[in-house]
Amino acid sequence: MDSRLRAGVWTVVGSIFIAVGSTVAALAAFEDRVSVVLFGFLVFIFGYGVSQLGTYSAWTERDELLGNTSVGWHQALRGGLLVAGWIGIAFGVTLFTQTILRPSLQKAVLSGLTSITGYMAAHVGINGVGVGESVFGPVLSVVQKTPYKGGRSDD
Repeated sequence: MDSRLRAGVWTVVGSIFIAVGSTVAALAAFEDRVSVVLFGFLVFIFGYGVSQLGTYSAWTERDELLGNTSVGWHQALRGGLLVAGWIGIAFGVTLFTQTILRPSLQKAVLSGLTSITGYMAAHVGINGVGVGESVFGPVLSVVQKTPYKGGRSDD
């Protein structure tokens, strides 16, 4: 199969998952169902990953992880940031939709804080860098036992 055609197929399949996941998340948020919103986000994220197959690879090679405890802990911490971020985003979005239904300044502020903090944590969990890097970067650096460089490394 032609590489452009293959990339197009993955994009379409991924987009279907993105549409389904975002729809589930949006509808469940208005019903105050954080766990279903989280599930919708996970389907969305799966679709995002599927849409990038063949073009990008976001996965660490298995051989790089074997026998390297530092890399293993680093990946585990990034995974923890990712999960915590997803939960924060799901909670914040659900709280925001509830604020639309029953206005509350306090809930609106809490919604914004949890959504933004969740996004920052998830972004650092996925990419290792981002807006939340100033908060989470030094922690990742300690676990990885490398000096914190304040951005992407050149290696």
